[in-house]
Amino acid sequence: MSMAVKALAGALALAAACAAQAQDGADLLRKKGCGKCHALQSSKDAISLKEIAAKYRAQREPQAALGAGFRNTKDHARMRVSDAELKSLADYVLTLK
Repeated sequence: MSMAVKALAGALALAAACAAQAQDGADLLRKKGCGKCHALQSSKDAISLKEIAAKYRAQREPQAALGAGFRNTKDHARMRVSDAELKSLADYVLTLK
């Protein structure tokens, strides 16, 4: 197999993995009830998901900063979210523009 074909196959596999991870994050967003307070584009009871993405995307380590912000918010304290779930949620939210 040529180097170009291998590179293309790797890029396609990475794109598929990113799409699956984003879907996992979107599913978790619904399952965890995030939409009760956060809307996609406009402020509801809390900051919109797109505003969250813009706020954290500019940080040096956006995924870690978003995770810390989630964990340090009193309204999120009652939610049961594993570290793996939080990573999926952060990955998804950071894709929003």
